[in-house]
Amino acid sequence: MLKTKISLDTELLQWPKIDAHSHTWLKGGKLNTQELESILEDCQILGIKKICISIPFTGIASKCKGPDVISSANDVVIKAIGKYPGKVLGYAFIHPGYHEWAQKEMQRCLAVDGMIGIKLYHQYFFNDPVVVSIVASAAQKNALILLHQGKVTDDRSKKTEPLISDGFHIAELAKQVPAAKIICGHILGGGDWEWTTKALKDSPSVYIDTSGSVIDDGAVEFVAEQIGTDRMLFATDLSIEEGVGKILGANISKDAKKAIFYGNFNNLLKKVDK
Repeated sequence: MLKTKISLDTELLQWPKIDAHSHTWLKGGKLNTQELESILEDCQILGIKKICISIPFTGIASKCKGPDVISSANDVVIKAIGKYPGKVLGYAFIHPGYHEWAQKEMQRCLAVDGMIGIKLYHQYFFNDPVVVSIVASAAQKNALILLHQGKVTDDRSKKTEPLISDGFHIAELAKQVPAAKIICGHILGGGDWEWTTKALKDSPSVYIDTSGSVIDDGAVEFVAEQIGTDRMLFATDLSIEEGVGKILGANISKDAKKAIFYGNFNNLLKKVDK
C-alpha cells in the first residue's frame, strides 16, 4: 500500500479507472474493514473510481471449503458493497463441484445490486462440463465471469494447482458458451503469459485483465498487438501501483490507455442486468 505522500502526474489523476479484479479478505470471519479502507485510499490517490472484489478459495476440489463457508465469504463481499456503495462491486465465488448449491448461490448473490458476476478458481478445468453448466447459467443472467488462470511450467505449481486452466481451456469454454462475458484474470500474474495471450487471440468474447505483479518490458504492448486494446481491462489483483504503472508506461496511444483504464469495463458493466 502507499504509505507516504507522492507527487503524481496530474493527468494520471484526471483519468478515471475501474479495477476489474481486486480482493478483500476475512479477519476473524468478518470483513477486514481496515484493510479495505487502506486499499480504497490508494485507489483514490491513483484515480481508481471503482474496484471489483471477491474472496476466492484456492484449494483443489477435494480440499476446498464447503458451501456454508463460501456463502459466508460471499456475504462479506455483499457487506462491502453495501458499506462502500458506488466504490465497491463484487463477484460471488462459486465452487462448481457443489452443483445444486452453486446454481442457487449464484442466483442469490447476483440478485444483490452491485454484484456483477462470479469468480471461478482452479477446482476444475474450465472446459469441464460442470463448469460449462455454471457459466451458461451466468451468461443467461448477463453476469461477468472472472477466471483465475495460468500457463504454469514449474513443478511446484503443477503439483499445487493440478487443475489450473490456461488459455486453451478458456478458449474452449468460450466456444461452448459464446454468450458468456468472460474475463481472463491476471494475464501478468505469472506463468507463460505470451502463450496464454496467443491462445485467446481468436476468442472475441474473452477479455484479458492486465493485473498481476509481472511488469515485463513490452508485456502490455504484446497483449495489445495480439488481441487489441478493446479487449483489455485494467486490473490490479492488489498490485495497485504496478497495475497503474504498467498501463501508463506502455507504448500505446492515450486513447487506448483510457479505454483500458475505464471505457472497456464500463461498457461491460452496462450490459450486466441490474
